[in-house]
Amino acid sequence: MLHPFDLFFRYITPFYPIIHRSTFEIQFADGLHERNHVHSDLVLMLCAVASIYSNDPRVHHEVNKLRVPGYQYFLHVNHCAHISATHLPGLQTCVLRAIYFDYVSQRHVAWFILGAGIRCAQDIGAHRKSFQGSTKPVEKEMWSWTFWCLVTLDRLVSCAIGQIPAVNGEDLDVTFPSSLPSEDFADLEYFNPLLDLGTLANMVLRTLIPFDPGPGPYSANCPRKHPGPAGLHMDLHHPQALALGSPPGESHSF
Repeated sequence: MLHPFDLFFRYITPFYPIIHRSTFEIQFADGLHERNHVHSDLVLMLCAVASIYSNDPRVHHEVNKLRVPGYQYFLHVNHCAHISATHLPGLQTCVLRAIYFDYVSQRHVAWFILGAGIRCAQDIGAHRKSFQGSTKPVEKEMWSWTFWCLVTLDRLVSCAIGQIPAVNGEDLDVTFPSSLPSEDFADLEYFNPLLDLGTLANMVLRTLIPFDPGPGPYSANCPRKHPGPAGLHMDLHHPQALALGSPPGESHSF
């Protein structure tokens, strides 16, 4: 059986290249996840997403009669801490949370998380060409890749649920990510088509969906509760209730 890290970098990174493998593994070996809760959440969400591709029965748990991969990792993430993330690991965790929620058929929650992540990135200027998130070339490139993953995922998820994406092309002037010369840095063979698909989805949505669509899942007259498959409930009025299977009005403690 493959290690969760191997699964992640084999199946997720080619499409969503938000983590530089060498840097991540050095930080993990150094025990950064034991000293820094933000990095700890990143490791946990990475393992949760990687579990989707694992055939190890130990990482597949039954939640309200549904088989959910990586639930034991997901349950220990401090989800509220990333609602106002203004640092790279926090935004990377937002991407992973969105991927995970999308997989378990909670796309409205993924849409909510992606929108929050994009607003956090805008708050620190990550959507501008002049943004200097880091002086280190690898980390600087990770800022660009992570931001564009947020934007692209937001556009694709918005298309799936019929909502307007958080940002339009005119709101951004940050350059597209480039591929650094590194053997463990993902190339753009798969990510570039996703960028193009996201751009197309954004154009379609803004053309076909009016800005005032009337009553909808996020209108003022509709409670913000989105049941997914039977037994999975999300209540966005209670961020701590973002644990799968939490009944309305209840939440897990993180």
